[in-house]
Amino acid sequence: MAVDLRLNRYLREAPPQETDIQRLERRNRERTYLVFFVHDRALSMQCNKQWMLPECDLVRSVEHWHEKSGINRIRAEDVIVSALVVLRRIAVRTVFLAPFLY
Repeated sequence: MAVDLRLNRYLREAPPQETDIQRLERRNRERTYLVFFVHDRALSMQCNKQWMLPECDLVRSVEHWHEKSGINRIRAEDVIVSALVVLRRIAVRTVFLAPFLY
């Protein structure tokens, strides 16, 4: 459903005509997808099942996502979400790929 709603859509640069309300809406959509991504990967690892949400551009560039809020200060919640996504990506590689390395 998150993909159908295009929550995973990521714009590297904000459109020049974007209003503050549109920016907040875009950031909320991105944040929601990232939280769903973390939850999806956690369930996948716990149940040993395939995950449902793809690793899109937003997820791949999450290390700097929290810095591009468009306001002068970085939200602590966004730093935490970014860190959780990075940790979950590492954990998935460790759990699912490590058995094949030996």
